[in-house]
Amino acid sequence: FYQAADSCDSVSLCLSLSPFSLSLSLSLSLSFSPLSLSLFLSLSIFLSLSSCCSYVGRRGNGPQAISIGKNCDKFGIVVHELGHVIGFWHEHTRPDRDDHVTIIRDNIQPGQEYNFLKMEPGEVNSLGEPYDFDSIMHYARNTFSRGMFLDTILPSRDENGIRPAIGQRTRLSKGDISQARKLYRCPACGETLQESTGNFSSPGYPNGYPSYTHCVWRVSVTPGEKIVLNFTTMDLYKSSLCWYDYIEVRDGYWRKAPLLGRFCGDQVPEGLVSSESRMWIEFRSSSNWVGKGFTAVYEAVCGGEILKDQGQIQSPNYPDDYRPSKDCVWRITVSEGYNVGLSFQAFEIERHDSCAYDYLEVRDGPAESSPLIGRFCGYDRPEEVRSTSHNLWMKFVSDGTVNKAGFAANFFKEEDECSKPDNGGCEQRCVNTLGSFKCACDPGYELALDKKSCEAACGGLLSKLNGTISTPGWPKEYPPNKNCVWQVVAPTQYRISMQFESFELEGNEVCKYDFVEMRSGLSSDSKLHGKYCGTEVPEVITSQYNNMRIEFKSDNTVSKKGFKAHFFSGEASLEGPLFLIVGCGVDQPVQTNVNLSESDQPVQTNVNLSESDQPVQTNVNLSESDQPVQTNANLSESDQPVQTNVNLSESDQPVQTNVNLSESDQPVQTNVNLSESDQPVQTNVNLSESDQPVQTNVNLSESDQPVQTNVNL
Repeated sequence: FYQAADSCDSVSLCLSLSPFSLSLSLSLSLSFSPLSLSLFLSLSIFLSLSSCCSYVGRRGNGPQAISIGKNCDKFGIVVHELGHVIGFWHEHTRPDRDDHVTIIRDNIQPGQEYNFLKMEPGEVNSLGEPYDFDSIMHYARNTFSRGMFLDTILPSRDENGIRPAIGQRTRLSKGDISQARKLYRCPACGETLQESTGNFSSPGYPNGYPSYTHCVWRVSVTPGEKIVLNFTTMDLYKSSLCWYDYIEVRDGYWRKAPLLGRFCGDQVPEGLVSSESRMWIEFRSSSNWVGKGFTAVYEAVCGGEILKDQGQIQSPNYPDDYRPSKDCVWRITVSEGYNVGLSFQAFEIERHDSCAYDYLEVRDGPAESSPLIGRFCGYDRPEEVRSTSHNLWMKFVSDGTVNKAGFAANFFKEEDECSKPDNGGCEQRCVNTLGSFKCACDPGYELALDKKSCEAACGGLLSKLNGTISTPGWPKEYPPNKNCVWQVVAPTQYRISMQFESFELEGNEVCKYDFVEMRSGLSSDSKLHGKYCGTEVPEVITSQYNNMRIEFKSDNTVSKKGFKAHFFSGEASLEGPLFLIVGCGVDQPVQTNVNLSESDQPVQTNVNLSESDQPVQTNVNLSESDQPVQTNANLSESDQPVQTNVNLSESDQPVQTNVNLSESDQPVQTNVNLSESDQPVQTNVNLSESDQPVQTNVNLSESDQPVQTNVNL
């Protein structure tokens, strides 16, 4: 049977968030192999749930769930959960636990009592190992306690009257190692060696090894390092093909890794070098002949040639601090026709402005003379790197002073999927990324559900002088989770005005949910005119430049009718535009250009009236200059203009002109106050039978009174 441990409820299995491997610096004979995706998915699935838990032992066929919840991603906690995976129950639930600890049930949190239940002798076998207070599988004194200082487990006093410490999460105890070896029937001799240098020898050396001996040594150093193994003495029974007594050395982490050599006799072999960071050494004896045995030393060396399509490189001794005075050079070569991709998972190297002390150098090619991609130090992870060929050169240097954790990086063969004839399978655009690619669409389109084809969407690039935009589905409710971006572009020297006809978005004071943003410019960080939501129609918005960005976003909750807006483009003066939108089906705008300083530049008004192409033009100098006011108006079928020239002096009296135009009896009347007076310049013109005026108000320099123009069209 199987039972959940550490309050692990039954959960639906889902894809792991981030696979990771463990490194155990102990003499446990269980072999933790380098993690590949296929191997990982066949063994365990790490989940990020609300608790830290695992099933005990193997649970059926296929992958097995291990929950690493919030605050559980610590080395000791993960090792504790892996202890459950390989078959360990909690130490304090052993049948003989009452001889060693006292459970204080009143202090246990409600609902957690089952974690303290004692198991029956038929449910668990401790394999003859004594009760282990130091086990990584033992709870602490206050685990699942109602209060921080209330004990749930109280260890018995030893012969010195001291209560042993319990609940450590820093390492496997000697009892954990011994019990795991018994459980998995590991060889009695041998060990896992993880230091950068070390030595080992056959049992009983130099007094002779016993018959029928089986030992396994596993050497594991930092990824990116290699192992150099040298035998210093050798005295084994010699036989054909080393059939009886022998040493096998394999290039990897297990007994089926590639064989580097099989040795016997009394001849010391030459040095052996692993291709990666793991080495397997196995010794067997089956003869009755007694020899001295052997001794061997190993050393981890960093750098070297790497001829493979993917792998990992780490600084020496990672994740512990790298060692001083290291100089490591890696030359990575992947298959022809590919590039080398390099992605950093962690980076912490002594910081310096010019990376003069400790650094990682990356070059685009196979040698130190290849083009420099970058020299990196500090605590910020470098951007992803891609070579232009199938070679990449890396060099790590540390001086003799400050040491840090170093770096961890993955390398892999990289190809440009977008360069293939099918464009990566993308209908419109293909965007190459490191290790992959993604499809994209032209403005006005968006990716379909297959993430490759494109379909018409809201937003897009608009280059017309005028037009209309609206939310998707207008006047019906807009859909949820939409993001529409319109980019309106007009000719140079033009400005764009946006007028909303209808406006109804989900309302919020800060427009947190649904909103429309108006910007001068095309980028998402250009000048913001406003962020709008609710039901209040925004005022007319005019761009500062010849382009405008309108972005609409909706969330996944409330939807409203949306908006409909019209945009118009027109030419602007140096001082700034003023746009008057004229109805009656006329597409041509009334445009007013006004210079509001003390210069001699005129105020100019161009008005297109009904179907006539002839403008009413007014030139006015608004200063103390003696330059005239000139009015040219073609107001009928006549080509002759009405022209008025007025010298502007310090007089406060207005100039008044009455002119009868064509068949109309209505006058053109101009009232102009030409001085520093606060009275306005007013122009009244009756131009047809229409009663609706066009009105323009302009503040002139130091005066607070406007220029007002009324025109009946």
